[in-house]
Amino acid sequence: MKAKKDSLIPQSSALLQADIDRLFGQRLTITEDELCQALGISRVYSWMLRRKGKLKFSRQGKNVKFTKAHVLDYLNVCESDAQREVA
Repeated sequence: MKAKKDSLIPQSSALLQADIDRLFGQRLTITEDELCQALGISRVYSWMLRRKGKLKFSRQGKNVKFTKAHVLDYLNVCESDAQREVA
């Protein structure tokens, strides 16, 4: 799973912001399927991250939704974890 986690780390904050803006467009939230496709992870891995508290989310009824802040927080955690592993 380490290789999958490393692939989620953005190369630069400008690239990250552009990708996130493109993903969300004018919407306030995205679905779990959209998040998984954008990050290249499975729904099971997404569920694991949510269960461990690493990926914040909200619910609209039974549907899981993610805000831009949720996604950015998760990516920042991935980036700082990777930096700690390198150091």
